Amino acid sequence: MNEKELLEELIKSVNRMQTDISEIKDRTLKIEERTSKIEDRTLKIEITLENETNRNIQLLMEAQSLNAEKMKNIDLVLDDIESGVVATEAFVRQNIRDINILKRKAQ
Repeated sequence: MNEKELLEELIKSVNRMQTDISEIKDRTLKIEERTSKIEDRTLKIEITLENETNRNIQLLMEAQSLNAEKMKNIDLVLDDIESGVVATEAFVRQNIRDINILKRKAQ
């Protein structure tokens, strides 16, 4: 190869490299655009999840508070029922004693 042919080959090679570099730049720009869109979507999803999660936690806390209040009320009702059962048992025992006394007297 003479110098002119070598120079032409070198110029062709440089032109191909410039074309390749230009294509790489274009692809890189597209990737950056897609990455930016993905970042935007990810941020929106994070915000949505955070808002949803916070709302759900608040609802759970409110439900827990209501359940705790209901449990207190159930405990009060249960105490009343237990007191009533104890009083009923005492009346029943007394009635049994009275019945047994009346039976003995009737015999």
